[in-house]
Amino acid sequence: MVISERSENHAGSARIHGKWVNASRVSLSPVDFVVLPFTVPVGAGSAKTGGTGDWGALAPPARRSAGAGMYRRRRPALCQGMNTHGEAAAALVSPQGGDTAGDAVAMSAELCLGLLRRAARVHRAGLKSYGLLVAEPGTAGYPFTAADVVFLDPGKNRRNDPGHRAAFRAQGEYFRQYDDAGFVADPAELLAAWRAIEDSGRQVVAPFHSHRRQPANFSLIDYRLHNPAFAWHLIISLRDPRHPVLQPFRVHKELSDFGISDQDACQGSELAYQGPEVQPLALVARGAHPTIRRLTSTLAPAGSPKTATAA
Repeated sequence: MVISERSENHAGSARIHGKWVNASRVSLSPVDFVVLPFTVPVGAGSAKTGGTGDWGALAPPARRSAGAGMYRRRRPALCQGMNTHGEAAAALVSPQGGDTAGDAVAMSAELCLGLLRRAARVHRAGLKSYGLLVAEPGTAGYPFTAADVVFLDPGKNRRNDPGHRAAFRAQGEYFRQYDDAGFVADPAELLAAWRAIEDSGRQVVAPFHSHRRQPANFSLIDYRLHNPAFAWHLIISLRDPRHPVLQPFRVHKELSDFGISDQDACQGSELAYQGPEVQPLALVARGAHPTIRRLTSTLAPAGSPKTATAA
């Protein structure tokens, strides 16, 4: 059994950044994925605060050296700006940033807060969440931006279906010990969400998930199950639920690297992927000063060291 989080039983197609692809290739990505709407179990919805609830390649930069210091959070840098509604602010809210000013993902502070709130509720229920980040084509920074997030139902996680379970267990002891490590999205739900997003005139720009026990690294299995159609991926670490971490990653990969199998004999698949194909991006949150302050106070404290040994 090979898992690439594909929809094998639901024919159809979807458009990714203007290109049509077989819907069976539409995938999210796993290990410790988290974030969705809720009351357990949950239906699809939006974490966009105050929203309507509708659906919302570049050569990799030089590799940063890995070490305990790589997860030291930068002090949130507030910068003044003006928008059409008056004074606004922006803050770097990820522990790692890219090597150049262009290595960044932009999201509103309200969207980040809504995403964290839902992720925390899913986490408290003992479930893993996963979903899709959405943006309007033509938006500044597209596709390295998100205006909304779509959560899939954690109660429909097919990770422990017999065939899928065997493939995850073949990834190492961690996946045999924790049966909530990883996820497989329900094909029918994923296809319905995808079509609803397209009907709204928006596009999926990236998948996201959270880590229930691991830091905000991009793991070996995250890499293997990342859909190569997407240039980036957002990780949410809830290892310390009082101080969550948001960290986006740029990901370069080929379709041949896609999927896991029950024939694998892996160990340590939860550990950080070390190849040059994965690079951290800065997450820049924008919004009113009070909202920025709420977000930075919610996230892990400035200067808090994070290990870089697992993902």
